[in-house]
Amino acid sequence: GHGYEIPGADVSSDSTLIASACRSNTPQHAVIRIFDTKNWSEVKPFLSFHALTITKLRFSKDNRLLLSVSRDRKWAIWERNFEDNSFALKHSNEKAHTRIIWDCDWAPLEFGEVFVTGARDKSIKVWKNDDATHDFAGVGSLKLGEPVTAVSVYGSAIEGKIVIAVGLESGPIQIYSFGSAFELLTELDDSMTPAGKIMRLRWSSLQRDGKLSLGVASSDCSCRVYSLHL
Repeated sequence: GHGYEIPGADVSSDSTLIASACRSNTPQHAVIRIFDTKNWSEVKPFLSFHALTITKLRFSKDNRLLLSVSRDRKWAIWERNFEDNSFALKHSNEKAHTRIIWDCDWAPLEFGEVFVTGARDKSIKVWKNDDATHDFAGVGSLKLGEPVTAVSVYGSAIEGKIVIAVGLESGPIQIYSFGSAFELLTELDDSMTPAGKIMRLRWSSLQRDGKLSLGVASSDCSCRVYSLHL
């Protein structure tokens, strides 16, 4: 159904839906298409909000919400109707960052409805659904030394905090925790990090000998797995 190449897609954790989006310079093509894995048919209608390429799609851990971020600097949250698997726009922010949002990820459900974004404006931000306003607001922001190109949130809390892996444009990888503020836990040594832009980060759900595993893909054509003890 897409007119151009697909830079990213995501699968719901219940394995029933696939969300995808293609490269776009116009709102006409900057849409999300949902596919049902039972029969591989598209769930209509497609989802329209963004004006430029959607850079990342992420289903929430409970499969109820779909988060999208884009080159248009906006994020959107779509709510799923479980009866027919259709989605409706529930929340959006048209001034989330000042430059392209490259990546996003949901926090573990124990923190409520919380997600993280990383952008070309050199910042990572944490967003939380406010119980009073029933809308998402920024609860944390951190400015780094270069554009943020990838983020990944570990699947469970560590010492009551969110753990976020952050990839930067020239190849550095940093690990932060977030409770009420950001704290740098570790930065991987330059001798073992990629020579190019970090394109994707993903934590494994498995632990071995108390160590976490982090998968990394880079524009230098390398794929790496790091073992980290936090």
